[in-house]
Amino acid sequence: MWRSGTDFSQEGLEVDEWKALIHRYTHSPPGRKALQEASPRSERSQVHAKLRETSEAKEMLLRGWGPDLRTLADLSPLLDKVESGQVLDREELLPFRTFFPLLKQTKTLCTREPGTFPYLEALAASLPLFTPLHQELQNTLGERGEILDTASPALAKIRRTLRQVKEAIRQVLESLLQAKRTVVQEPLVTIKNDRYVLPLKPDFRKQLPGIVHGQSGSGATLFVEPLQVLPLNNRLQQLKSREAEEIYRILQRLSAQIRTQAAAIRQAMATLGELDFIFARARFSIDFHCTEPLLNEEGYIELRQARHPLLEDAFRQAGGTQRVVPIDLSVGKTFRTLVITGPNTGGKTVILKTVGLLTFITLLGSHIPAAEGSSIGLFRQIFADIGDRQSLFQNLSTFSAHMLHINTIVREADERSLVLLDEVGTGTDPAEGAALGMAILDSLTERGVKTVATTHHNVIKTYAFTHPHMMNASVEFEEATLQPTYRLRIGQWGPSNALAVAEMLGLPAPILTRARELLAGTASWHDAVTQQFAQALRSLEQEREALQQERTMLQQRLTRYQRLYEEVEREKAEWRERRRQEGEALLRQARHELEQLVHEIRQQGKEGYRVAFPRKRFQQIAKTLDTAFPAPRPLSSSRPISLGTPVAVPRWKLQGVVVGLYESAGVLEVQCGERVVKVPRSMVEVLEESSPESLPSRSRQGTRPAQGFAFLPAQESTTGTPPAEVNLL
Repeated sequence: MWRSGTDFSQEGLEVDEWKALIHRYTHSPPGRKALQEASPRSERSQVHAKLRETSEAKEMLLRGWGPDLRTLADLSPLLDKVESGQVLDREELLPFRTFFPLLKQTKTLCTREPGTFPYLEALAASLPLFTPLHQELQNTLGERGEILDTASPALAKIRRTLRQVKEAIRQVLESLLQAKRTVVQEPLVTIKNDRYVLPLKPDFRKQLPGIVHGQSGSGATLFVEPLQVLPLNNRLQQLKSREAEEIYRILQRLSAQIRTQAAAIRQAMATLGELDFIFARARFSIDFHCTEPLLNEEGYIELRQARHPLLEDAFRQAGGTQRVVPIDLSVGKTFRTLVITGPNTGGKTVILKTVGLLTFITLLGSHIPAAEGSSIGLFRQIFADIGDRQSLFQNLSTFSAHMLHINTIVREADERSLVLLDEVGTGTDPAEGAALGMAILDSLTERGVKTVATTHHNVIKTYAFTHPHMMNASVEFEEATLQPTYRLRIGQWGPSNALAVAEMLGLPAPILTRARELLAGTASWHDAVTQQFAQALRSLEQEREALQQERTMLQQRLTRYQRLYEEVEREKAEWRERRRQEGEALLRQARHELEQLVHEIRQQGKEGYRVAFPRKRFQQIAKTLDTAFPAPRPLSSSRPISLGTPVAVPRWKLQGVVVGLYESAGVLEVQCGERVVKVPRSMVEVLEESSPESLPSRSRQGTRPAQGFAFLPAQESTTGTPPAEVNLL
């Protein structure tokens, strides 16, 4: 479970500034309230759900489906009033009239494609629609808050009578305007003191008696209610009183209905506010090119091309071409503590804030401005001691303020904590401060706390280099241009470059010259070794990058060749399959024709006719077979073939023994079961030798084959009608 961090930690991470940035993307007071009240989570399921809600909202916005929550008002004060027993007036009921349709629109939008946005769908599914109350408000209130005639039958009747009385008054007054033109100041009907009157001249009394309700500023016009309309005006006032009473009764009824649903309305409003906050995070993700980070329970951080969103926003607001330099950073996998060194103004503090803020907003469910593959640990607490905490009111120096914060950190941090320390061991004697800094880092590291710290102390740099669970990192500084590059190099440490930074900031040259003279007399071998080591690491890093680029190029080539090989193999397999299917089709056709041919020959033989072998037709069948099965190359086997040699005929998938040998013609006669076939020598493959006893009784030898052969199926007996002779050659 997430444990609330300290105030100085959130202040150091600039969480409030980030919330002010997200505030610009919210559309409603409930959404802003959800933003301000949002707190991180440390349970994987909760953080994952929040991140998926943001991703789904982002996808909906990219499709142009985002809900319009700009009309969502904060109903809390009105609900407080109605729950206290008070009656809401028409203007106070109007926000409820727009609230209920907004519920329905949002729910319909989030569930329009079931299963596409499961997290938003589940959130929207909990929204009640308040259909009876919604319908009641629709029938009672108009779009501008007016009470409609349909609010109640009694109100409709009163207003119908009111219209009739007004029409009667109008007719009477218009007739008086026509009849008493001499005393009429202006030919129109007006209202004074909520009664219908006529504008008359001061001497009207003799011609048109009535009651004066006022006069013009000059006194030239008197507003008179003629006695003829006095009863009608009285009737009108009575009806208006009855109308007001009926309206109040209607408002009481609506207020009572809202009172019974107040808790559910609060929850629905909070859900819409949460949706507004979710879509605000999605707009932030789109605007700042963010990605959904991975989560890990091992407690490590791996950032790829990470950017500080507030710094990027500041650059955007300022205009120009300045851009945030992305960083790659890892801590918690192979080492627990990362010590960042380098010059002032080099970006060390920005890196601390980037790590802390991106971790914090991930646990809030926000995407982060970093590349795909970035991973954030599920920390329970984040501590950050960043910046100058000197307090005049509490009589605290910079060092004392730091120590108070670090005292809290070392007491409360554990293996599920992330600690960020800026300029550890600073603000006091360098030797004592460095020793204290090493002891603090050592204590946190031994307890498994994931720590990122910055320092200028060479002793701490060396200590981190020798510690098995610590790692150095350095922000680059280009000495040739006296400018920081803001790039972070893991595994390196660098000098502070204080004189170079001072020169860049315009310190007078004589002071810099004197400082270099003093430094030359007091500098230790450590500075020289540090610079040499940094240069060596930089060279190794450049070689590593070159090797990585070459490896990437080779991998790309290998992948391309593998893909080409797979394509060739696939095409070969497809070609073979096509050839096999074509061959089988031709073979089926040839078998069918052969069977039909043999059937015809037998029929002719049975009928006593001399069989004339259809040579052309057989050649067509042979041509079909040659197409399906191209003739093999002649065998070069030196093994001799004689009578009784076991052989195979691959084209016909036959095996048998040689019973006839015609060497001059290159033809063999092979007995395969009950069948004897004549085939060219080139189509035969020799099998194992057979003994003379295995020779069939029917064997002959000569120089030319007989004109034709006997084809006898295995199922037929050799007795009976002799088979037809078929001439193959």
